[in-house]
This record gives sequence, C-alpha cells and structure tokens, in this order.
Amino acid sequence: MNTETSLCPFTLTEYRSLVRLAKQRFRFCAFDRFAGEHAIIWRHDVEYSLQEMDNIARIDIEEGIVATMYVQVRSPFYNALSDRARQLFATWLAGGLRIGLHFDWEFIRDDFGNLERYLTADRKVLEALLGVPVTSFSYHNPTDVVLAYKDDMAGMINAYHPRFFNDEGVRYISDSNGRWRDRNLREVLSDESITKLQVNIHDTWWTEDRVPQVDKITNAFLAEAEWKTQFYRNGANIIVDWVI
Repeated sequence: MNTETSLCPFTLTEYRSLVRLAKQRFRFCAFDRFAGEHAIIWRHDVEYSLQEMDNIARIDIEEGIVATMYVQVRSPFYNALSDRARQLFATWLAGGLRIGLHFDWEFIRDDFGNLERYLTADRKVLEALLGVPVTSFSYHNPTDVVLAYKDDMAGMINAYHPRFFNDEGVRYISDSNGRWRDRNLREVLSDESITKLQVNIHDTWWTEDRVPQVDKITNAFLAEAEWKTQFYRNGANIIVDWVI
C-alpha cells in the first residue's frame, strides 16, 4: 500500500475531513481575492466526469467554502454544452461555487501564437452557457512550454500565474492522476510554516471506498454509460429490449 495514500486516502470521507482541516487555519479565497496570510485557493480541474465532480462540489457547498470549478468546453470525456451539464453548473453556482475555463492547449498546439484568441473564444462559449462572467482559466495538462504563457489573458486570471505559486511564497499541491507530488494534503494543511496555499483537487479519484486507481476511472465511465443508457430508455418510443 502506498504510504502517502494510506495517510491521506482518496475517499470522500477523507476529502470532507481535509476541507474541515483547511477551514481551521485558512481563509478560502477566489483568485481575484487572494491576498494576505492564511489565504487558500481551492480549485478543481474537471478532467473525466462531471458526475464524479458533482460529488466533490456537493461537499464544498455543504461546507460553505469558496471553490472554483474549471470546466473544459472541448473535453473528449464529457459534454459541457449539454443540458445535463448546464443543470449541474447551475447547481454549483447557486451553491456559491465559481466556474472557470479549463483550457486544453493541445487543440491549438500548431497555432499557439494565437493562444489569447482561442481563450477568448472558449470563454465566450462558457459564458453563454453559464449566463455569468468567466473570470479565470487554468491549463489542462500543461507542459513547460505552455507554462511559459503565464500572464493573465483574454480578460481572465491565469491560475498558473507566478503570484499563485512558489515564486510568491504560495505552496501548490495537486492530486493529479491520483498522486500527491511530494507530501500529502493532510501534511501540508497541518504545516504551520505554510501560510499561503493553492490546492488543486480533480474529479474521479475521490470515492466512497478505496479501490485501485484504474477501477476508479473504469467505474466513473461505467456510471456515465449507465446514465446514458437510462436516458435513452426514457426517451425511446419503442421496446428497446427486443433482440434485433
């Protein structure tokens, strides 16, 4: 068993406990309000499943924290423009969460000189869907080349700007691919020497039970498939169980 995950397991129960631990020492801020000691940015990049992210979002809402959900408009895994997504986003916004643009730079890898134009176009799409301004963005799976574009752009705050990272004394920690980079989040939150923090928590890894990572991603996709099958059944005007 991995030591880091045994000390800070990827379960929804542990996630809620981490939120409550953070509330003891930190003041939750959006990117545009991040200032002062004991400030924390709580961010979510939606990678694979809106349905799985909703489990996290509901805990955030119940705990009354400020968090920003970063959504892709070009994801191969979910349709952010669907009515189902729109309803989820409306619930998140009504619960006090913010929604930003999670920009997949690989779609423009051959035209990176026009990055800001693409950011502007995607922002407009997301704003039309949400009905509220989109004020910040994060990169999806950024490389060093991408991170060189660190300025705020397209009327949005760049979540990867140096003022939100170690350059300005801000500790960054992410659960990317179900792994802690060096120390687990529980240790970081408990370290009194850390007074500014950006936390990036993704969907899919946080579940009721502890299971292998590949099972978590498989189960998330199967849950989406089951929902789609039921959606089809509910809308079909024929007997769908006939052998054809």
